[in-house]
Amino acid sequence: LIEDVHRIARLLDVNTWMDYKGKGANVHLASSYLARWLEESCGRGARNKRLPGWVMVLPQEQQREVLKAAWLGDGTLNKATPGWLSYTSISRTLATQMRSLLLRQGIYGAISSHVPRQPEKQVAYTIVVQRAESFNKLAHILGFQERKEPSWQFKDTHIDGDYLVSGLRSVKVERFTGDVYDLQVP
Repeated sequence: LIEDVHRIARLLDVNTWMDYKGKGANVHLASSYLARWLEESCGRGARNKRLPGWVMVLPQEQQREVLKAAWLGDGTLNKATPGWLSYTSISRTLATQMRSLLLRQGIYGAISSHVPRQPEKQVAYTIVVQRAESFNKLAHILGFQERKEPSWQFKDTHIDGDYLVSGLRSVKVERFTGDVYDLQVP
């Protein structure tokens, strides 16, 4: 991924330099024009990250490339718990968009939030792809060799044609004042 960024930067005639921190690396690009475009298109700061609208309507083949790049940056193949692929972001919008891209590929990913114990940390949103069929599809897209055999897990959630069918875990009643919309897709 780092080499891809360097290659694209050279094509755009943009200077780059590296900064290594712990297990990660930052690639810096010296272009105020590119910085403005990225901020306008993708948000400012990690909490406000988002995919541009045009990414959400790309053909599935191109969206697979977006998934690959995102997983290389913020994704994990969990070695401690084999058969788990996860993606984490502190941007709720980005996590929701990534889940939508997965669904377009016929991949189910459960999304959850993790509230940190330290007050200076932010809530993180994690997508876990665990079901065998979904895990195998995503592993194939990402070029991983790992495969998972079907199991009993998550029988109440499945993809049926163009629809994600998921059972309810709980129902919560809250007071609400305002408009309520019922959006349905035929």
